[in-house]
Amino acid sequence: MAQRQKLHKRLELALGSKRVYYQPPPSVKLEYPCIIYSKTDRELLRADNSVYKSFDRYQVVVLYTDPDFDATDHVLTLPWATYNRHYAVNNVYHDVLYVYSD
Repeated sequence: MAQRQKLHKRLELALGSKRVYYQPPPSVKLEYPCIIYSKTDRELLRADNSVYKSFDRYQVVVLYTDPDFDATDHVLTLPWATYNRHYAVNNVYHDVLYVYSD
């Protein structure tokens, strides 16, 4: 199974539903809570003038309307997950995280 599909399954488990979207087009109508994620970077580990390991970095945004929703905590249990910021727009809360996947 490819790296992204593994991450997708892990995010579905963290959310507890199938409302996990990888780079959704504008035509997709989101239902909350949900997770949107996209690849943002690739970390390369180098030694002896060559790359010996690479990690894809994904930006993961958890969207929810209940201020006590805890899916963000579940996503943060993934290996190499870091919390970036929180904001709210039109009574929808957004938690932005970064997850590395090898």
